[in-house]
Amino acid sequence: MAEQGRKAKRPAAWNDRANQLISMVRYDEAIAAGRVALRLNPQHYRSYIILVRAYKRATRFAEAKAIGAQAIRRGLESWDLHGLL
Repeated sequence: MAEQGRKAKRPAAWNDRANQLISMVRYDEAIAAGRVALRLNPQHYRSYIILVRAYKRATRFAEAKAIGAQAIRRGLESWDLHGLL
């Protein structure tokens, strides 16, 4: 049980979960997991990339663009983020 509590506080675990859900075509769940990862560590570019990808796969393009713009405003640009946008 303690191990589960530690995982719940690690953004990487939530990012991994979001990626798994994207690959299973469970986009709404992936978005929820990605949002948790982003809330836990808003300074990590990977969380933005995963969340943008989940929104795009869910055909929620305006939200994908908004999350990407948020990352850019925070100075978390990367070639893969620009590739998704």
